[in-house]
Amino acid sequence: MKILFVSENFPPESNAPANRTYEHACYWVKWGHEVTIITSAPNFPEGKLFEGYSNDWYLVEWMDGIKVIRVKTYISANKGILRRAIDYISFFIMASLTGICQPRPDIVVGTSPQILEVAAAWIIAVFKRRPFVFELRDIWPESIVAVGAMKHGFIIRILEFYERFLYRHAQLIVCVTEAFADYLRNLGTKENKLVVVRNGVNIEQFADREDPSTLKKELGFEGKTIISYIGTQGMAHSLDTLIDTAEKLKYNKNIVFMLVGSGAETAKLKALCKQKALENLHFIPRQIKSEITRYWKISDLTIISLRNTKLFATVIPSKIFEAMAAGTPMICSIPKGEASEIIVKYDAGIKIEPESSNEMKNAILSLVESPERRREISNNAKAAADQFSRKAAARKMLHALQNL
Repeated sequence: MKILFVSENFPPESNAPANRTYEHACYWVKWGHEVTIITSAPNFPEGKLFEGYSNDWYLVEWMDGIKVIRVKTYISANKGILRRAIDYISFFIMASLTGICQPRPDIVVGTSPQILEVAAAWIIAVFKRRPFVFELRDIWPESIVAVGAMKHGFIIRILEFYERFLYRHAQLIVCVTEAFADYLRNLGTKENKLVVVRNGVNIEQFADREDPSTLKKELGFEGKTIISYIGTQGMAHSLDTLIDTAEKLKYNKNIVFMLVGSGAETAKLKALCKQKALENLHFIPRQIKSEITRYWKISDLTIISLRNTKLFATVIPSKIFEAMAAGTPMICSIPKGEASEIIVKYDAGIKIEPESSNEMKNAILSLVESPERRREISNNAKAAADQFSRKAAARKMLHALQNL
């Protein structure tokens, strides 16, 4: 089968859409299928080109058997409305034109969160007279309103119109959570158009036996209990709560906080740390995919954090599965929903009320003071990771595509 996939994010970027698309495609190629990815030059989330790349009109590279076509876009950091909108529109135009010029695939897939890349996949599918698949990774544009980036007005209503248009015209919608599937059912989407393929983790990626003490020494964290947050530092993640927690624990010299990554809120968070004179919280720059497992492995505890909104109760942060594979106990500051149910079911961490620095502080101290409980949770998490194998998810999605 020849699969054409449209995704603005792709490795060496290391956010959730990039990782999922890449790892699924690797398996599909290994199983004998042809996969072409239309994407942009890597620049997320800082809006700066990665080393070794240029923002060319058309560039083809091969990555683990995957044909990767990179198109020219207006590059913007992951913040602000106008410049991000121009970024999205430029990718929509370039991806659509490029896809139309490609050899005819068997199927065309577009992945959210932002719907313009999905719209590009629909246009390509129409021109090529092939099935169009919508991979729903986020309820967008509702999530824009939920984080306070925009108010619900004329522009949001237009985006909602196009969102529903794409739902109607997709031959298949691949949802990453059951809650997303329920959302579509409530909109009247037919059951035979829906399949749920949750996020997962490439367990083999965490099989490296490197001694984590090497990285601890490099960072100057020897003898410390390391509390991490690993991932995008965006508006959805309520990381000011983590900053407040670090302030409450700044007199505990055995505890250090480590934020790995970057995003729209990074500058604001750094300024807040400086204002509070926090010496126990350290910002680590965004890491390439091959390096990120080292930071998971030195984490004694990790924070999973989302804003306390109804919409985010439908989300399952993909970092949950990475923490499981690393055996890192989680403190989940998230709304009650599908993600918290996973944590409770497998006893892979502690669920607390979102946006509560007091609860976060108490949860951290309870696990720091109980190494036996930490080890128990770590073993539970590792055992549970097998239930969320990326290989199994790739196979399930492939079967759904083949059924079209």
